[in-house]
Amino acid sequence: MSSPESLPIDPLLAGLKAQLQQVAALDADTWLAVASAAHRAAYAAGRAVHLESGGLIYVGDGLMKQYARPGRTQPAINRFIAGGGLLAVPYDADSYYVKTIQPTTLFYWGELTLRQLLCTNPTLLQAYMKLRDGQEALLDARFRILEQRGTAKLVLMDQLFKGLRAQIKGKDLANFVHLAYGYVSQIKDK
Repeated sequence: MSSPESLPIDPLLAGLKAQLQQVAALDADTWLAVASAAHRAAYAAGRAVHLESGGLIYVGDGLMKQYARPGRTQPAINRFIAGGGLLAVPYDADSYYVKTIQPTTLFYWGELTLRQLLCTNPTLLQAYMKLRDGQEALLDARFRILEQRGTAKLVLMDQLFKGLRAQIKGKDLANFVHLAYGYVSQIKDK
């Protein structure tokens, strides 16, 4: 039987460990509990991602887009989630849709697992709340982009989300920044 120290931990979780260590004191036992409870899933490009209400998703590598659908005839892209990004799945997960843009490796914790981890590891609750605040800040950044006009939207997007524009299709970019696709396609690579 192997000891907890010898259990292999997926190297794609290293980014999550670093994020947790930046926001809270993370001891080895707590990290082992988090990593051991993770479920790994690989998705090809262009696939819908299963969302479990109340759970947490960490993107090990790849790129996804999150749509909001309620009350819309055309879904709107709320955000892009690249490797190292988190998605706290809301309880109304049916009103959200997440799709991969590139082959993507995800790690997820269901609501029950997440609650157990947070209850048995008090420092983890503080870290979780700070990481959720970071997720909210990314949505706020999108609102800052939408407040701009024309190419200023793309300039601010490049400042806030370095390298993202080169990884996404023009139609997704146009949807995200609320510009006409024809306009965006003319300036996308400039």
